[in-house]
Amino acid sequence: MRDSKGEQAAPRICRIIPWNSERSIEVPHFYTTSAAEATTAINSHGYSLEGIACWIYGQRPVVVLPPELRGVVELLRLYHPESQAHVYTTDAAKALDLTKSGWQDEPSAGWVYGQQVPGTVQLLSALRPNPEDYFYTTSVDEHDAAVAGGYTEDDIPAIWVFSDSTNGVPFYRLVR
Repeated sequence: MRDSKGEQAAPRICRIIPWNSERSIEVPHFYTTSAAEATTAINSHGYSLEGIACWIYGQRPVVVLPPELRGVVELLRLYHPESQAHVYTTDAAKALDLTKSGWQDEPSAGWVYGQQVPGTVQLLSALRPNPEDYFYTTSVDEHDAAVAGGYTEDDIPAIWVFSDSTNGVPFYRLVR
């Protein structure tokens, strides 16, 4: 990303409301690219909008991918009815293992990159085991604050997302 002088601009952090330790008891987090689904979660299920975690493709862009879109992979979303937690992964084998232990497949969360390409940043993940919650952010500071607040590093495969709204659609972050 270039600034108005044509120089490399610093990446923007992808959030509206920063995560902090006071919010850590409000779980579980839920992420979606659908404004309609976010609205339903807010109006019918007690969620509030925490911000935008990042920007991703809401659907696979095209059937035959041009060179700049090669490496796009599906971001799978699973739900655990007991803990009400959602987990997001690009690892189909991990998703299959989770379904064997009570997790349910949900509609695709969207499409992301499996490796870094220009204009992307890594989506970081942290896990809170009790009560179960998965927290995703592109901000190292937010991730570190979550870990300091009781979350642990989550071993997800690398997920690369857009750092601003130039590409993709918002990946809304909601919390109860």
